[in-house]
Amino acid sequence: MLTVTTPLDETDVYRFGHLVSQSLGLPLAKVPEWTQSVGWRNLRLIYADDVVVGGLAVLPMAQWFGGKAVRMAGIAGVAVAPEHRGSGVGSRLMRVVLNELRETGLPLATLYAATQPVYRRVGFEPAGQHTRYEMPLTAIDVHDTSLTMQPISLVDLDTVTALHETRAALTNGQVRRNEYLWERLFRQQPDSPHAYGYLVMHGDRPEGYILYTHKPGGRLLHDITVRDVVALTQAAGRRIWTFLADHRSRVDTVSWTGPPNDPLLYLLAERRTRVIEHLPWMLRLVDVPAAMAGRAFPPQLTMDCQIEVMDETLGWNHGRFQLAIADGKAGVSPGGAGTVRITVNALAALYSSHLSPWDLRQLGMIEGPDAALLDLAVAFAGPAPWMAEIF
Repeated sequence: MLTVTTPLDETDVYRFGHLVSQSLGLPLAKVPEWTQSVGWRNLRLIYADDVVVGGLAVLPMAQWFGGKAVRMAGIAGVAVAPEHRGSGVGSRLMRVVLNELRETGLPLATLYAATQPVYRRVGFEPAGQHTRYEMPLTAIDVHDTSLTMQPISLVDLDTVTALHETRAALTNGQVRRNEYLWERLFRQQPDSPHAYGYLVMHGDRPEGYILYTHKPGGRLLHDITVRDVVALTQAAGRRIWTFLADHRSRVDTVSWTGPPNDPLLYLLAERRTRVIEHLPWMLRLVDVPAAMAGRAFPPQLTMDCQIEVMDETLGWNHGRFQLAIADGKAGVSPGGAGTVRITVNALAALYSSHLSPWDLRQLGMIEGPDAALLDLAVAFAGPAPWMAEIF
């Protein structure tokens, strides 16, 4: 008999930690720190006859779509004992957790997948990217010190959070960070013990920030790893590039996470970057009406679309809905003619602006007349979705 619940005792957490290390490669020495940071209340373990055979972590947060933060659960640390893989343990675990998310009012779930097919079978679909770039500091040809750099202190954390949220609201896919993610961002790492942070100031007004660490490089040089960077103005972006370039006497390269078409790169005359990490993340609409109501839409758009969602995993999403959009908001009610037929997987990729209706039609994941698909293309058009975090 398979049962899913929070950990029953510390021994079960220890067993799950071993599975995470075995399945995902997290060093065993770091497992206690990870489970403590996540919190026992956010762990869901699956038991077979009172033995832990798998589990995952649920991280409540929110994710920005259309300029509004929608409540979301980040799914992390999914692990199943090797001897139980392929037996339905993972699917059972995901189905129970998805049901729980709906009951607790979390209409979205997001994760990074070690293997995609198992998650696609329960309604997840690639819906955005995590991209990390690297560039030699000698390639930075910007010199602009019109703004000032101010070291970040503890009193600046609210300012940093506000800057991040302002930037996130202009994109799709960025997360509203919870305490766990902010703490992890500022935490000292054993391999990068020195973390630094600076605000970019226009007089007394902050316009951006950078958080970074040094790591050993070659030939007595170091590399800069940017943990987070925000530039709300062109001047702030130019100041950040200048600040990084001023390290070039002892620093070889800089790496950072940004959108698929990073606007900061347009401030450079030449692009000598390379992508060193490119990971898709997957999205699942747990509750279609709530997800639509939570997202923002173009304020000038007024449209009605009758859709039929095919969801074989979560029955409450399976069926026909009438989607009405006006004044930047969406209302969803059951019924209608089902003019557009779409899988719940495809709906996730459309929802995030990752794929257009025309892309989805080519993939055989949506059917409908051109006029209805055009309405959906306008409604869900937006910046290419990306996420700075990996969880």
